[in-house]
Amino acid sequence: MLNDVTRKEALDINMDSIAEVIESGDAAPGTLRFKYLNDQGYFREQDNESNIISLSGIEKKAEILVNLLIKFNLNKSGLIRDKIINTLNEIEKEEYGILKQYIY
Repeated sequence: MLNDVTRKEALDINMDSIAEVIESGDAAPGTLRFKYLNDQGYFREQDNESNIISLSGIEKKAEILVNLLIKFNLNKSGLIRDKIINTLNEIEKEEYGILKQYIY
């Protein structure tokens, strides 16, 4: 996990590149990829449907994160920066909890 200082530096440095990726549409929807792999039988029997629902929740948090990043870019508020860091930490923990089931 990144520490808070590193995350703050990353926010300042990578804000423009994040916005470019989002605007270009290159960000692939992870839930669709996961659902496709599940439908093709690449995963052993797990609780895949609930994991797909959980990944959808993570994607919603990521959409909120994008909006927070845009808002932060406009006014450089410390409160928004802290909210971004907390959201990143939440996403990281939730995604790790799901994906570790499939990494052997």
